[in-house]
Amino acid sequence: MIAKCKLWIIGSGIVGLCVAHELVRRQVPVGIVSAHWGEERASYGNAGHIAVEQVETLADPRMLKSLPGRLFSRGGPAAFPIRDLFTWLPFGLKYIRRSTPSQFSRNSVALETLMNGALGAWQQLALNLGDSALLKTNGHYVAYESKRTAARGSEHWQNANLGMVSAEPLDINTLRLIEGSLHATLHGGVRFVGSGQVQSPPLILDRLESALQSQGVEFRTAEVKNITKDADTFKLLLRDSSAIDASAVVIAAGARSHELLKPFNLKIPLIAERGYHLEGPVAGSWDIDGPVVFEDRHVVVSRFNDRLRATSFVEFAHHRSPPDLRKWQRLNRHLEELGIPMGGPRIPWMGARPTLPDYLPALGQTRHVPGLWTAFGHQHLGLTLAPITARYLAQMICGEKTMIDLSPFSVDRF
Repeated sequence: MIAKCKLWIIGSGIVGLCVAHELVRRQVPVGIVSAHWGEERASYGNAGHIAVEQVETLADPRMLKSLPGRLFSRGGPAAFPIRDLFTWLPFGLKYIRRSTPSQFSRNSVALETLMNGALGAWQQLALNLGDSALLKTNGHYVAYESKRTAARGSEHWQNANLGMVSAEPLDINTLRLIEGSLHATLHGGVRFVGSGQVQSPPLILDRLESALQSQGVEFRTAEVKNITKDADTFKLLLRDSSAIDASAVVIAAGARSHELLKPFNLKIPLIAERGYHLEGPVAGSWDIDGPVVFEDRHVVVSRFNDRLRATSFVEFAHHRSPPDLRKWQRLNRHLEELGIPMGGPRIPWMGARPTLPDYLPALGQTRHVPGLWTAFGHQHLGLTLAPITARYLAQMICGEKTMIDLSPFSVDRF
């Protein structure tokens, strides 16, 4: 247990902020250091969807089989830039090895166990922040533009393992409500009951930062270049040549978290699975009460107050590689063809989801380095799993018993 000494969290995304929030509630002195406090964070630009239905890991032999049809070059969302070959190829080989039926089954059980507490943890976080309206639990929708994909998709979702979420065919009135906001014709869809959406990802980050500042949490804007340990003290070496002493460290630095573990001879196969979005003002009718997934185009559209955000793509790349302008061009074309009522200017954004080959997060203390904790690798589920991740990690740090077995998420599995 950490007692009356400062623990430092590296990373200011939703996971790092939630971990700080839970530790402060347990009266643990905390500081947060990050080079980025704005829109560079992956949690800033996502669809805002609390995806508690995604209880099956994406390291799935079925996903592997369908990958050729999902490639960007064939109109799909998955991109593997040639310039980043030596980044994604080693990751891909590890992904293949961890996508066997037995590992998929075992890892999905672990993910579902973690996911079962996710929505409740979000509801508690909203209450702690003093605003239950930060979270909506109206569910979300999947819509199809052809009869063939509608029939296939409806059958798939109604037979899929969705954890505590249920799926039902989209009733005609809701289908027409969505279609009434578009130029495109819809031939069916699915409504998911039990999932959620945050009021706005940037708003959540701002509320957490304000709450932590009011509790006296120290914020530092700096890039951590390296970490060393001497006896019981960690030293965070910053890019500006200064340093921070810490009694313990939580690495929640997103897609660059693995770089900070290299000094401890931990080689973690983390990759940046980059997503793109366009955002603009609502310029017409959009009264749908949850995110809408246009499955045929792999596009998610969410409304945040008076703005719409459209997200898409999974680009496996180095996190420092420049963005691919073609992704925004294609996304913009999808919006035009669908007739999404998003006005201008449409602001582009790109962010890096931190992803591990088995699509499970790295959560817990490293076996060989006491006091070094990890909370990264949440892939598409960083927003969804942030509060429950924080709860369990804070319990472990403070020597409390956790309700679930967290060993499947140990970073030492690599």
